[in-house]
Amino acid sequence: MTIGCNTIYLRIKLNSMPKIIFVCYDQGAGGEHLAVEISKMDCCHTLRYKTVNGRYMTVDVTLGRCRYNVLPVNEINDALVEFENKKRVADNLSIGSVNESARWHVIPTHFLPNELEEIQADKLFICITTPVNEGHLKNIQSKVLSYRYRSILELKGQIEADGYNPDKIITKHKGPLDYQSLLCLYNDMDINEANINILTNAYMKERRIYSFQHPVDNSLNVRYEDTILPNFYTDFTNTLHKQLTKSI
Repeated sequence: MTIGCNTIYLRIKLNSMPKIIFVCYDQGAGGEHLAVEISKMDCCHTLRYKTVNGRYMTVDVTLGRCRYNVLPVNEINDALVEFENKKRVADNLSIGSVNESARWHVIPTHFLPNELEEIQADKLFICITTPVNEGHLKNIQSKVLSYRYRSILELKGQIEADGYNPDKIITKHKGPLDYQSLLCLYNDMDINEANINILTNAYMKERRIYSFQHPVDNSLNVRYEDTILPNFYTDFTNTLHKQLTKSI
């Protein structure tokens, strides 16, 4: 495994704009896990997260909006401005002043770098190249479709991310829900084995069309297969940290 062989394209102006490391990935490729490990560097804001059955669930500065089906650009930019202004007040800095010691936000996202151009920030893109095989599809099925939501806030967040009204969806069912059951509610279908099979088959067919099947230009590309090797996260973050601090 070779780490750091790609040129890291940093869009840095060292001005008052926030700095973001976007971890771009397809579902099931471990993007939230990589984002968490990157955020532990001392030059980053540490992500809040939890793990459920090996799946990482993060809370970033945009509250997950960068993983919505449709990118809410204005809401994301507003969230970034609000955070930066609060930080400056806490640090006794005037609004709009330059804080050159500002740390990087780390945000996992399913969007390609060119789809994130309207986000007002200095950006670095790390893209996980998705393996194209049946094993990875099974990984998506086990991590995503069978995932059971543990709180009402988490469930509402997922429904909003999928572009639906949580209040309307939740009233259709009482009790715990997993994602494959949500697919039934989205389509106004009863939650039963037959309907789940129909909808999950359609869902998995869509997931065969990957955004990150090939390396992405102007990004640091990481193969998914490398991320599951021993010591990957330690080696990767050490190399990334050196390059980030060298560029400042």
